This record gives sequence, C-alpha cells and structure tokens, in this order.
Amino acid sequence: MSSMSINPADLALISQKTVKSAQIFIGALPILIVYPFLQKFFVKGLVMGSVKE
Repeated sequence: MSSMSINPADLALISQKTVKSAQIFIGALPILIVYPFLQKFFVKGLVMGSVKE
C-alpha cells in the first residue's frame, strides 16, 4: 500500500480556503512556467509600440 494514499476522513479536515488557494496556485502555474520563455516577445512588442517616428 502506498504511503501517499488519502484517507476520506482526512478530506473533511481540509478547509475550503485551503482548497481555493490550491486551485488558484495550480491555475496560475502554467502561466508562471510559460511566461519567462515568451517574455522577450512581450518586451519587443512594447518597445516597438512606443517608438514614434
């Protein structure tokens, strides 16, 4: 038996605030992972948009 098994009785002890915080973190995680790779494109677009001729 795995030590990572979840006892259903323990789930009742988790507050809704904890669950909501975990959902927000998991939802933001893909953005936090992808953003550093795409940051150069955001910066390039901002710089090009601010240049006036």
